[in-house]
Amino acid sequence: MSMPRVSEQDGFTLPELLAAMAVIAIALVAMVVALHHGLSGLDTGRGESTALFLVEDKLEELRSVALVDWASGALAPGTTVEYCKVSGGCSPNPAPGSFRRTTTVHAGSEAPCSVSCKIVSVSVVYRPVTALGQLDQERRVDVHTMFAARM
Repeated sequence: MSMPRVSEQDGFTLPELLAAMAVIAIALVAMVVALHHGLSGLDTGRGESTALFLVEDKLEELRSVALVDWASGALAPGTTVEYCKVSGGCSPNPAPGSFRRTTTVHAGSEAPCSVSCKIVSVSVVYRPVTALGQLDQERRVDVHTMFAARM
């Protein structure tokens, strides 16, 4: 019995293999870049959602106080600064990785309010972790609203 002869045209040549590997490498690099952008977007969304939750939480707290006692000290004109952690709870002392929440209440003597309303501004500032691990950029969420006393 004789062995079948191997043709010289079977298989891939070295240039074909190198071209295929280059295409696969480019595709993998593109996938890693897309994954990085996706994860960065998720982290940005997480920070924005947490900041917005902290704003809404403070506004609801002040709204509930306003419904019970319009002359409460919590609604007195002025500015308060709190540092809130993601796990919950706010304190007046700075903590690493916390969100800084600033609440400003303006008396109703300013336009467009009368004596029976207050302008409340709540802003939350935080530092997201960037792709390079930098913490020098701040992001901010601001909400302004008007409370009116029920007559």
